[in-house]
Amino acid sequence: MVLAAACVTLFGLGAFDRAVATYDPTAWLFSQSKGELGRVNGDTARVDTRVKVQGTIGHKVEVSQTDQYLIVRDDDTGMVSSLDLATLQIAASLATPPGAGVRVLVHGKTAFVLDEVHGQVRQVDPTTLKPVGAVLNLSPGMVDGGFDSDGKLWLALTTQGTVVSLTPGAKAGDPPTVQTQSVAQPGHDLQLSVLDKGAAVLDETADQLVTVRGNQITRTALNLTGPGFLASQDGGGSVAVTVPGSRQVDGVTPPTVSQFSVPGNGNTLSPAVSFAGWYYVPDKSANLVYVLDQTGALTNKIQFPAGSGDLQLQIQGDHLYINAPSGGTAVVVDKSHKASTVNKYPGGVLGAPPPLAPPTVTPTKGAPSSGHSSSKSHQPGSSGHSNSSNPGSDQGSSSSPQPPQAGPPGAPTSVVASAGNASARLSWGAAPSDGSPIQKYVVSGGGQNLTFGADQRAASISNLTNGQTYTFSVYAVNAKGNGPTAQSNPVVPTNEVPSPPTSVAAEAKSDGSVSVSWPAGNGQGHKVASYQVTANGPGGPAQTWQVDGTKTSLTTPAGALSYGTQYAFTVSTVNDAGASSKASPMSPSVVPYGKPDAPGSITVAPNGKAGQLLVRWSAAATNGRALTGYEVYYNGTSKTVSGSTTSLTLTGLGNGKSVSVQVAAINDAGTSAKGPAKAAATIAAPAVTIGTITPGYNQLKVAFTVNDGGDTATCSVSLSNGGGTKSGSCTSLTVAGLAPGVSYTATVSAKNVAGTGTRSKSAKTTVLKGTVTCINPPGDTYCTTIGIYNHPAQQTQYTVKTSPNGTRYQAYCQIAGGVNKQTSNTTTVNSAQYNKNKKSTKWVKISTSAEYIPYAWFNLDGGDDLSLLPSCS
Repeated sequence: MVLAAACVTLFGLGAFDRAVATYDPTAWLFSQSKGELGRVNGDTARVDTRVKVQGTIGHKVEVSQTDQYLIVRDDDTGMVSSLDLATLQIAASLATPPGAGVRVLVHGKTAFVLDEVHGQVRQVDPTTLKPVGAVLNLSPGMVDGGFDSDGKLWLALTTQGTVVSLTPGAKAGDPPTVQTQSVAQPGHDLQLSVLDKGAAVLDETADQLVTVRGNQITRTALNLTGPGFLASQDGGGSVAVTVPGSRQVDGVTPPTVSQFSVPGNGNTLSPAVSFAGWYYVPDKSANLVYVLDQTGALTNKIQFPAGSGDLQLQIQGDHLYINAPSGGTAVVVDKSHKASTVNKYPGGVLGAPPPLAPPTVTPTKGAPSSGHSSSKSHQPGSSGHSNSSNPGSDQGSSSSPQPPQAGPPGAPTSVVASAGNASARLSWGAAPSDGSPIQKYVVSGGGQNLTFGADQRAASISNLTNGQTYTFSVYAVNAKGNGPTAQSNPVVPTNEVPSPPTSVAAEAKSDGSVSVSWPAGNGQGHKVASYQVTANGPGGPAQTWQVDGTKTSLTTPAGALSYGTQYAFTVSTVNDAGASSKASPMSPSVVPYGKPDAPGSITVAPNGKAGQLLVRWSAAATNGRALTGYEVYYNGTSKTVSGSTTSLTLTGLGNGKSVSVQVAAINDAGTSAKGPAKAAATIAAPAVTIGTITPGYNQLKVAFTVNDGGDTATCSVSLSNGGGTKSGSCTSLTVAGLAPGVSYTATVSAKNVAGTGTRSKSAKTTVLKGTVTCINPPGDTYCTTIGIYNHPAQQTQYTVKTSPNGTRYQAYCQIAGGVNKQTSNTTTVNSAQYNKNKKSTKWVKISTSAEYIPYAWFNLDGGDDLSLLPSCS
């Protein structure tokens, strides 16, 4: 493994100009959608610092941290960065091969880089990431765990069936102390969980849990109903083994095993974490974490927003942190099991980013055809690739056909044996599972019966006799029983074994295949008949191919190896006598990759501007190679969004136009299939419909409806004849200060960023009438008629006519009464006891011509309110 270190700044914030106080307890949590880290204070459940990590939006990022150091690795690029927590500055970066297979772990002042495929451990300085001491070579196919509270780094070696603890040297440069303990037969599938002191190993092949505490090794038999999984760390008094297929959790406190059922449906449980005596069980499909007490009773359900994706659990000090990397929510749980929700994107804290700049886009002519995308299947702790759907995923409605009843597995395929010196090498293809996952393989022959893990499909069989013929058989086992046996070819061990190729080269191709090549092996006096090419992954040998001896290269089938996972290849030479060499040296690691998956979701909506739509989408699965951008298809054209940006503003679309949008992801392998189509309309100019206009003596209430075109509209009503304008509500507006009995044209206007919509309708204010009132009190005959004048002056020469009590007239306006036409001096008219003793200087015009009556003798409808009348011009 070659590591190159250089001091560069990767974080978007750059160096802060002052130190930042640290809090205890804290945990740094990563957010894929924003490509940033947030520091969460466990006591307050608040993010106090946010740090942008450039180029990591949508990537898988692993975080290792202590009170002094923070180290992150971007699995999609392999880039490792160390951040000094005292200053929040980047101290160094380190290039490693991308993909799963390399991890960086830190504890105290010590950090290790683990190459799981090659089985190498390199101690590095946690600040500079420079190597400290020599590389420690263990065994390929290493399973990493982590540090316990004593600072021991725990590892498992599947090919040897051992667990290894590394204790860092007392001072820089001192080699670590290595302690190795046997926990299983070589070739068993092992998982590792770090305890507070020691480690727990799940031997899936033997169906047992092994705990290692110091020199004490305890084995506890299990009765798992399917594949089980361990969390990488466990903080309780017992160890939790999770069986997603049956939604079962086994709480193991050696030698006692307690089995609990987890509520819900489906096989999407992730490994449970034991914390403070309780079990926390994530369920991805339900977006929640089930909380079971020590008896298995459900005590709580910690709900996350829909679409939160994977939920990651980690224990830091006295707190359990539950993070949804794909979402904006996390949860902190204290030792009393109080769960507090965390907003990972608060504003007003150190490092909170400014508003996003517009993404860089490159228009392209036309819409290229969509590429092919293979689907992915996931199990807890894996990121494997296959061309079949995940059986646990939602494939349709409840009326979909049910899968056939599970049964014992089929026979292994392509069982090939080759001879070695007093040994034989055996390889085989995976057996059909028949609806129940393979748990192990059993190999018989040469007087031996050996079991191997479901992921270990190659075996070296020793203690054989040269010159004797051997035939081996292999069968698979699942929860339903043993499958049929498959036989190997006969082989004769010999000490005349060929030599392996001296080196192996491998290159990942953009179509998902891997090209492997090697120099010819030496048959040592015999013809080279074939080569055995083995892909070695983080968990050990993953797959073996047989290649004709005349060829020195192999191209693996596309998709045969998991995208995004590191593999190193070895080659063995087989001669025409059936003898096999040892394996060649391992090739450098390569990461198979293919076209990315299409983005799974998309939203399209107006953004408040004319002719524009804002498109957002979920980050696509990269399938082994970092994304270089996205292609956004619309209106028969497309635009390319560079980098990992997951939003784009489309412009120049016109107003009120419906646009269907699809998004595809791009990496070095090409462009994915298009994601689901989503349509939305740009903002249109508002459309107005006028309803009822309700008149009053001095007002018109105009009711109307507005289709705002997708944007908030502003509305107004204007009236003709000098009636004025009123702005406000977009449902009804009342224009006041009008004259009674006057016709107006009401024009309603609604305006948004795309334009203005109008409609008009005529209406008339209510006619205001009054009654001539002159009522004699008993015994009085004074009041007979009231004079109507052509001028608002009560003088005989201005009389037009007289009107008796009760005569009704329409009222038009009001005016002050004068002495005569030549003077403006006002005169008060007193109705004495004949009309409520009204006294007024006002007169009312009662016709369109010049006819006036003193207000004192005229009672208006509607409460006799003179203010309802406008002034006469």
